[in-house]
Amino acid sequence: MPEFKVTSGLLTSLPARILFVLLAVLSVAVWVSYHFMTHKAVDDSLDLLLKSEQQEVIRLAKRVDQELKGREVFLENQAAQLVNNQGELKSIQEMAAQLQIPARLVNYFAGYVVVDDQGLIVSDYPQVEGRRGSNVADRDYLIATREKGLTQRSQALMGRFSQVPLFIISTPVAHQGELLGFLIGYQQLDQEPLFQQIRQEFADSTGELLILDQINQLYISAPDVEQLFQPWPDTPASGLLAGLQEGQMKGAFKNSSDQSWLYAASVIPGVEWLLVRKQPLEPLFKPIEALLDQYLFNLLLGLLVISLVLLLLLNWLLAPVYRASRHLRMAADTNQEQQYLPEEGPEDIRSLFRAVNELQRLRADQEQVKEDMISVISHELRTPLTSIRGALSLLKAAKIQEKDSEEQTLLDMADRNTDRLLLLVNDLLDMASLSKGKLQLKMQDINLISLIDQVVAEFSPFARERRIEIQIEALDEPLNIKADPDRLQQVLYNLLSNAVKFSEAGSLVEVKVKQRGQKVRVAIKDQGEGIPLAFQSRVFERFAKGAARPSERSTGLGLAITRDLVKAMQGDIGFASEPGKGSYFFIDLIKVN
Repeated sequence: MPEFKVTSGLLTSLPARILFVLLAVLSVAVWVSYHFMTHKAVDDSLDLLLKSEQQEVIRLAKRVDQELKGREVFLENQAAQLVNNQGELKSIQEMAAQLQIPARLVNYFAGYVVVDDQGLIVSDYPQVEGRRGSNVADRDYLIATREKGLTQRSQALMGRFSQVPLFIISTPVAHQGELLGFLIGYQQLDQEPLFQQIRQEFADSTGELLILDQINQLYISAPDVEQLFQPWPDTPASGLLAGLQEGQMKGAFKNSSDQSWLYAASVIPGVEWLLVRKQPLEPLFKPIEALLDQYLFNLLLGLLVISLVLLLLLNWLLAPVYRASRHLRMAADTNQEQQYLPEEGPEDIRSLFRAVNELQRLRADQEQVKEDMISVISHELRTPLTSIRGALSLLKAAKIQEKDSEEQTLLDMADRNTDRLLLLVNDLLDMASLSKGKLQLKMQDINLISLIDQVVAEFSPFARERRIEIQIEALDEPLNIKADPDRLQQVLYNLLSNAVKFSEAGSLVEVKVKQRGQKVRVAIKDQGEGIPLAFQSRVFERFAKGAARPSERSTGLGLAITRDLVKAMQGDIGFASEPGKGSYFFIDLIKVN
């Protein structure tokens, strides 16, 4: 049966990965399904609740409008009775006596006022001291009644004499088209019987009923009597009032206690008041939350069952693949150059083994081609290049007196290009030997400080030519390490060469030697342009070249060979670099006591 292994917190076996991916996909599907159902259920339920509340609020608004229309008809009938047979307003005493009857018998208005055509109050009931004779022609509702000649409903206003919030209906008093005056009926908002009746009807529910004046932004009716006729906040940032100001007649909001509520509103015609009903969401959504919890439990239970089934199915399906992977690991771990796999088992496994064996044969062919190419380079290029270099040296010696001649310039150019070719050939030969593990190292005890002094001394002319100073910082006592002296010189030369080539004239290259436990660290730090961040991961790759200067040519093999040589000498190599601030390369070698 396949094993599900965990190494460093990561699933490493193929069955475990497949199961993990499938479970991840299923978990995402469960999460998406649950959240979709949650949002769907909440949105649909909220939409239904809002529609239901909206219909109820519209019904209430129509009820209020019908009640106010009844009052208008009543007031118009009373206005017709204020005219005598001569087509004039009755006397003050007659009007006062007439107004007493409806005030006692009908609960439509708390009081009445008769105004003449000039806007002067000529009669009122109940009588308020100082009110008769006052001019109310500037009142908006009276101006609208005069201009339109129709009964008008006022906005909520503060009584001039009573100093309490009032709601007023005014109707013209006329005879044969001639305006004689106005009859006004008023009701105190805090004692409005219709509002009190509606509030009592909602007393047993969890919701609240508000009536708001959206023009003057005042509270007309509210559960809290202290809010009556109080203004809205100047700039409500959110919540119910913000939604209403934006024209949203239904929706959800959060109150100051962060509780979620829904609301629905409708306009009462004639007065442009908003009748608003709001309800807390928590008690409304409790049954829905219980259903969603049950749905989530069922989903998780289904996911657990599916996981167990998938586990058993994967064990059965992937057993041959797991056996094949064991054969592949055995082939990879063998020390033999080629390890072909037995082409047996089910057809899919045999196909896998055939493919692996074919790849191994192709790899063997490629290795042979590479070895042949290196052999050609070694025998056909290296010897002729060495002869050419020797001949050029003789020619240069013969022309040594003619420093400025054209022949001497051409000889120098040919000598430099020959050196470059020899360097490339040597790098290729070293790379081939290292990759095949055939490089012969002469490991011995070495005085590291002396070797570094020797390398720096040989490299100093090249550094001085570029006006770069090389500074050594090391302990006074000798440090012995175990390495191949020639190959270690090659490593140090490569690192110093890069440090000098990529440093600005007049800068400093530091070579620091420090003891670190049982190892010795040699660090080379420059003040050059640094290594680009995008190239740092490829520094030690073969044939990798960063943003080298146009004047500097490189095979791209130096650091790759340096790394392989350090590893072959059982050492470690690393670097740190910040663009624009230089680079720091180091090697750690085994110390010899």
